[in-house]
Amino acid sequence: MLAIIISKLEPFETGARIIADDCKSVSLSAKILFLEDIILGSNAIELLDGVKILYFLTNDSSLERYVEYFVRKNILVINKDFYRWNRSKFSIQDRLKLAGIQIPRSIATQNFSILLSESRFLDFPLYIKSQNQSSLVIKVADEEALRRALSDITQRNDFYLEQSVDAECGSVTKYYFVDRLSCGINGDLSPPIISSVLKSISTILSLDVFSVDLFVGDDKKSYWCIDVNPAPGLFNSKHGRSEFIKYAQRLDHHL
Repeated sequence: MLAIIISKLEPFETGARIIADDCKSVSLSAKILFLEDIILGSNAIELLDGVKILYFLTNDSSLERYVEYFVRKNILVINKDFYRWNRSKFSIQDRLKLAGIQIPRSIATQNFSILLSESRFLDFPLYIKSQNQSSLVIKVADEEALRRALSDITQRNDFYLEQSVDAECGSVTKYYFVDRLSCGINGDLSPPIISSVLKSISTILSLDVFSVDLFVGDDKKSYWCIDVNPAPGLFNSKHGRSEFIKYAQRLDHHL
């Protein structure tokens, strides 16, 4: 049985139900569980009864605390090794950059004055991005707009600056990666260089399932990795869900 873990604090229940419903069509047992009920409730053993595979459809910041709990119960956790690392978005991008993946120039610091000062090394427009997935993103056109936007942010250690790569010679495209297979939202196969990039990201971050936003040049040869989502809901891609369910079935058959 596949358990899809979501949080009561995030709006992902609809996406989880779509995946669970699709599982039924191929006779794969699946159920949706709330992380809070497992961790804080008194009936975790009952809730996890029969669960063999677990997928986190949540960006809860404390997941690394719970992964070993599930592993000790002999549950296979998809993307398990990823959760052992620092999962802030800037940290993820920094790991990719050190491994040779092209990412936009960015800076992060908890000091407001330093952040403003260091922004001169980036070209406007810039994005102010939250360190957390599916959170605030603000585009600013100049230093004054940056100053105003930062003054409204109370927890500045939760944000970083990223140089925009918006251009007329390409566009941002979402791709999905599931167990060595990569595709676009509509199931179209990724260009060779993109497939290679996604396989590299999978290896670098220890991810078997993820989505990624790439700025891809019109020549289909140049790219920048904008964002990696380690917990995609797949609700925008029927093909992506199909590949995910096939992957879950393969895992189920080998357990």
